[in-house]
Amino acid sequence: MFENIPNFPLKIEKMLYDGPNGIYKNGAPDGSRPGIFYANVNSKVPTFDMAALLLHETDPGHHLQDSYALTAQGIPIFRKVTDFSKYFGVPLHFPFYTAYSEGWGLYSEDLGEDLNIFKDDMERFGKYGLEIFRAARLVVDTGIHAKNWSRDHAIEYMTNYTAYTPEFIAKEIDRYSTWPAQATTYMIGKLKIRELRKRASERLCNFEKDKLIKPLHSVILSNGAMPISVMQDEFNEWIKMELLKNVRKGTCVKDVTDRVEQFHNIQSFVIFMCTFIAVLYTTDV
Repeated sequence: MFENIPNFPLKIEKMLYDGPNGIYKNGAPDGSRPGIFYANVNSKVPTFDMAALLLHETDPGHHLQDSYALTAQGIPIFRKVTDFSKYFGVPLHFPFYTAYSEGWGLYSEDLGEDLNIFKDDMERFGKYGLEIFRAARLVVDTGIHAKNWSRDHAIEYMTNYTAYTPEFIAKEIDRYSTWPAQATTYMIGKLKIRELRKRASERLCNFEKDKLIKPLHSVILSNGAMPISVMQDEFNEWIKMELLKNVRKGTCVKDVTDRVEQFHNIQSFVIFMCTFIAVLYTTDV
């Protein structure tokens, strides 16, 4: 599902404090430090979602995402490397494109299905459990910051509707309380990436045959961190180039001619309306 995969190392190490189940720290641009996944072994944490979490944090998630960015050509350093020194210093953090970064993380969990990563029902339960968790926190994020929910109300809601303990959820609620809309932005990014993939499969008749999922992923990953609007612009340019290739090769001609015919129909309609309005205006005068 990927092409020109960067050869950037990854290590798994013990988390030095009792935090989330696991987090990823990107590697150094010069390769002197590998990407590192820190696993929480300091307290009893759920393990049923570990397969989905590793997909999100390592490959094809943040580690692969950062590996492409670190080796990308022609983009500034702030798009290659995320500065985590002020990660929790909102709003003082240097522009951090959460929808792009974390949207890819959530999308990577879905790729686990395409890659046949989930080996048993428990791992699939973990993946679906995380999906429910992300849905519930959309409600909580809105509740806290728009509906004046209390901390206890938010904890109770997520305890009732997810597979996680109140102790685990309490840490998450404290995070959402101090970082408005951050949890919501994860889902915004994922939905946009899935939308672009769907549009590509609909507009390019050779999407499956020529395995264009690979260059599509490259468009998303090889340009480094960026706003969602910029990612969509890059996607639109890629679609134009692929359609042009199909014209030159004589493939998907029907798709192209249909669009040309559609354009001419719209053009004809616009000309008709302009003429109609001009006639009405002339008659009135």
